[in-house]
Amino acid sequence: VEGYKREPIAKIEVHRRASAAPLLYPQDAQVIALASDEQLATTLPQFDINNSAQITDFIVKNFLDDKVGPARLRAVGQ
Repeated sequence: VEGYKREPIAKIEVHRRASAAPLLYPQDAQVIALASDEQLATTLPQFDINNSAQITDFIVKNFLDDKVGPARLRAVGQ
């Protein structure tokens, strides 16, 4: 959730190689996955930052499947 990176909620951290910002992970235990344009040294699930369908599937599977039943969420443009 944009603007709530310090809140104790589950997060998928977004990281770009060109960014000078340090990663929240591993200091933030609420980071559950990473989306990046480079491979990072972690045991967390990692996604290509440009693969919105893969990220959406992870969110649905881990947080929404029992709530939405057979419906599938799709990222814009998918």
